[in-house]
Amino acid sequence: MANAHKKKGQMSMMVFALGVVFFIMLGIFLFTSGIKSPDTDYVNMYVHNLLLSTMRTSTGYGHPCLSVSDTLSCAYLTPNRLCGTEKCSDIAQRVTEQTIERAIKSNYGYFIIVEPENWEIVGGERIKMGDSDIERKRPHYVANEKILAYGSNLRIELIIANM
Repeated sequence: MANAHKKKGQMSMMVFALGVVFFIMLGIFLFTSGIKSPDTDYVNMYVHNLLLSTMRTSTGYGHPCLSVSDTLSCAYLTPNRLCGTEKCSDIAQRVTEQTIERAIKSNYGYFIIVEPENWEIVGGERIKMGDSDIERKRPHYVANEKILAYGSNLRIELIIANM
């Protein structure tokens, strides 16, 4: 009978010890999974704001090239159309790159892809600007926007990474 009480006490201690170990492990897991680099949130916000600011920047040209987003849309849908004396595609390339390079931090590189929505399915041409090696660098940060254009909705993707 005394032996049975002794085993019951040992079993209670084992259950208690396993419970403590379980809760310690759970606490460590929750603590470490909640830790995120503070830079990640900042850089994600930075890349999204950079893309939005770039898309809204005025080009100094008239219709259909009023803003960078209008010019990219024109460059994709009607690349040979003229804005003043220049083609949409030339203006889009020059103005977009100038705007990004003026605003981006010196330690970052960028890569921009302009493609139709559902490009993976539909296919078609893509407009690419910047350093294509940025797409393969890790970590990189990505911002996506859509341009709702007559004839095709375009997806703009800006990728930045440390150089």
